[in-house]
Amino acid sequence: MEKSKKVVNALKDLARLFLGGMVMVGLYFILTIAILVEGIGRKKPG
Repeated sequence: MEKSKKVVNALKDLARLFLGGMVMVGLYFILTIAILVEGIGRKKPG
C-alpha cells in the first residue's frame, strides 16, 4: 500500500512537470510568432 502511494505521487509530479512544460513551450511559441509578425509588419513600407 505504501509503495503504490509513492508511485501515484511520482506520477502526479511527472504530470505536473509535463503540463507546466507544455504551457511554457506554448507561451514561448506564441511570443516568438508575435515578435516575428511584428518585425515583418514594421519592415514593410507604409
